[in-house]
Amino acid sequence: MTYLIIGGIIVVAIIVILILNAKQIKKVKREGIEADAFVSRIDEDEYTDSDGMTTTTKKYIVRYTTRDGKQIDTQLANPRKGLAMGDRI
Repeated sequence: MTYLIIGGIIVVAIIVILILNAKQIKKVKREGIEADAFVSRIDEDEYTDSDGMTTTTKKYIVRYTTRDGKQIDTQLANPRKGLAMGDRI
């Protein structure tokens, strides 16, 4: 019985998340704008942990121009693998 209740709660939560996601996608399509952006900078940070293992992370900064001509630089949230400087997004 408990498994049925937990399963039902999970199903309801997934349905609510899917509905909210669909609404957000519709809002972006309705109100959002498209812009050409390109990778303007790649920042690399290197970290060494206590075991001596070094990890390198990359932050991809993209630049785009708004309708009123203002240039915006911002970090790309979900970069695809293999991006290089100057690549169009």
